[in-house]
Amino acid sequence: MYTRQYAVKCLDSIYKGRNLSQSSCKVNSTSINKEMQFVFMGDSRIRQQFINFLNVIPSYDQELKPNPIPYAYHGDMEVYSSILKLRIFFYWQPLIDENAVKKLNNFLVSNTNQQPYLLVLSIAVWHMLQRFGADYQLYKKKIMGIAPILGLLENCSQVIWLNQYPTLDHYGDNSAPNTDIHSTKIHHYNEEIRKLLKNQKNVRIWDSSNSLVEEYIRGCSIFHRTELDRKLVDYATAYVNCNDFIHTGYSALSLATQYLFKDICNAQLDL
Repeated sequence: MYTRQYAVKCLDSIYKGRNLSQSSCKVNSTSINKEMQFVFMGDSRIRQQFINFLNVIPSYDQELKPNPIPYAYHGDMEVYSSILKLRIFFYWQPLIDENAVKKLNNFLVSNTNQQPYLLVLSIAVWHMLQRFGADYQLYKKKIMGIAPILGLLENCSQVIWLNQYPTLDHYGDNSAPNTDIHSTKIHHYNEEIRKLLKNQKNVRIWDSSNSLVEEYIRGCSIFHRTELDRKLVDYATAYVNCNDFIHTGYSALSLATQYLFKDICNAQLDL
């Protein structure tokens, strides 16, 4: 399990290794000596992963924007620690639009900001909504448009595309959100993204935590059945978000964050 102590050892190791390899990256060498950057970019599901990631990192001297970090916020967020020499961004980007392309390009061409060491992104489910067109073919074109940028970023950044998680699918009328977004459609999008990004060899499609979410969904189903029959409220603390069909609960997300740290850090610590 990655405690805060192990997280700090990992971050220190990444920082030292990042500086040693700076000559191969088109970044400002002065800024790279000062700090490294992690970027989370996408919709509310990536925001959840960002917030859970912060929970593993010590808050020695964190500067938060906004302060405090809100749990439900449709906007950008930033956390900086001078002790850890680490700046972590969350960019609210639920759609692949001109703004998303501009942000990704800025990582490549900026003379003042370094490319992020880690870029975790996932942008999909809003494209499934009717009010944003629900145009699957257009979405594929947008993914193909950003694929070459991600390919260039891979030279200096770890790029992780986070699979969209399955949902808690409920029955609803035609206006219910889960008629636009549901597990079958998400799986279809995930598989297509894997095909579209397959030529970007170092862009990793991260699905390591899917099994956790599937178990979470099964747990929620058990909870709802036993809640009616036996009033077993003990389940409620573990599956506190069961009424939220799209956002995975904390019990699964905290374990998913451990998996993410292992993927990023085990090689750094020879674990």
